[in-house]
Amino acid sequence: MEGSVKGIKWIDGQSESKRMTRTQKETPLSLSELIDAFQPEAYRYSVMLMGNREDAWDLMQETWILVYQKLPGLKNPDCFKSWFYQILTRNSWKMKRKTSREVPVENIFDSYEPGQEKSSEDKMIQSERNLLLMEQIQKLNPKLREVVLLYYYHEFSVGEIAKITGSLTATVKSRLFQARKQLKQALEEARIRGGKFMREDRLDHWMKEAVQEEAKKIPVPDRKADIMRACREAGNMRKFEWKKAAGAVAIICILCTGTALAGGKIASYMTGADPQKAVTSYEKVANLEKKTGIAGKEVKSFENGFQFKEANTSFTKGLDESGNTVTKFDELDFSYERDGKTVYLNLSPTDKDSEKPSGHETKYQEITLFYQSDNYKFVPVGYEPTEEEKEQMEKGELYISEGADQIETQTYTHVSWTEEHTKYLLSTFDGISEKELIKMAKELIENGN
Repeated sequence: MEGSVKGIKWIDGQSESKRMTRTQKETPLSLSELIDAFQPEAYRYSVMLMGNREDAWDLMQETWILVYQKLPGLKNPDCFKSWFYQILTRNSWKMKRKTSREVPVENIFDSYEPGQEKSSEDKMIQSERNLLLMEQIQKLNPKLREVVLLYYYHEFSVGEIAKITGSLTATVKSRLFQARKQLKQALEEARIRGGKFMREDRLDHWMKEAVQEEAKKIPVPDRKADIMRACREAGNMRKFEWKKAAGAVAIICILCTGTALAGGKIASYMTGADPQKAVTSYEKVANLEKKTGIAGKEVKSFENGFQFKEANTSFTKGLDESGNTVTKFDELDFSYERDGKTVYLNLSPTDKDSEKPSGHETKYQEITLFYQSDNYKFVPVGYEPTEEEKEQMEKGELYISEGADQIETQTYTHVSWTEEHTKYLLSTFDGISEKELIKMAKELIENGN
């Protein structure tokens, strides 16, 4: 049985909330349902937003990957649609800065016969009117075009659009007013009915019908399998969400430094794991060590009160500038908690070609410990760093990570060392002092299993 709410279809009569909740728990099957429900409308929106089908497809694929990765953190499934379009719209800003390949509007739309029969003359007049409107929408400033499509095509309210675009309600209203004014003027100049001779309320109604009708002429490619494949690959090779996986940011920051290996120069690192395979029983850690081949040191608890919470295996790929794999290795990740604070421990095989860690050095039992503190700024997709921030990033004084719901600054502290062919990384975002972190590292060296 099929139903709909807010223009969104669902399967077996489930509410959007129930379907979203199930999706969060059963990603492979439910992701397929989500693509079926949202992809056609979202793809057409992307084409009109980006101005060409090629960039629209790239935008859709990147958006679905982000949705797939961030879905477990969605707190209110009823907000999925606006949340989805927030990701899609803000991701488009980033792509727009990289490319501008808009094509003539007639190359975007294919022929489409609406269900209601009309005379050839009526259809010709309507087609001319609609095509002119779409041409003028494509000529609008991207910010104006964006609110027009969200308002007339998706029928989001002004308040919802404000949330999607991260704007004030007054700003959205102003952009809609300016867009209507420009479109009406263009129609009047072309002497097309719908401009000078149409009342404001009828103009609004006609624009809504025209945009939705013309959108149907955009063919939607059947590339669901490609999206599913890309999401699965990204799920296995994504940069971990900070504060959700042990040592993830440290891998990105410490190793992603242009390391030169025999196979080529590493430009970036991508790391991933299956959260469902994490173990919460310390007794099962031995099975993970056997799986990865990493026989390192870890403890069930530290003297300062941090207790074992969970462990998991992960893998990291070093990629060159073309995205080719230069190196790949398995890792072990642990997390420890105390009074709401978390410390992460990452174990990985040593690499004689990797660069020496930086930071304050401390010697303990012939082992050199490297302590470092880094500043991170987690920002929404589309955030534009200030000139000062760009200078800080160049100097390695600031790291900016996109994908957060709101701007948040955190200090990331970590201690790293190498012992018996294993690299150790003990890290936290929770304000643990250098002295305490170093003491925990020494405890692992001396008492670790």
